[in-house]
Amino acid sequence: MIPHHQEAIDSATIILQKSQYTKLKGLAQNIVDAQTKEVSMMQGWLKDRYPSSIQQVEYMQMMDKNL
Repeated sequence: MIPHHQEAIDSATIILQKSQYTKLKGLAQNIVDAQTKEVSMMQGWLKDRYPSSIQQVEYMQMMDKNL
């Protein structure tokens, strides 16, 4: 789930940089704020439960990087 949430953060960040629409930028900022907290929380869970493990996950992106 961490890569999935990170992809949402990355996509919303692009919208923040490129959009001129206030409402869309507000939504994108909400996504960045919420998903950043959730990524941090999940990373904490992994660290607490598996302190010596290195997490590598294959992840197929859902969003086009060429927004």
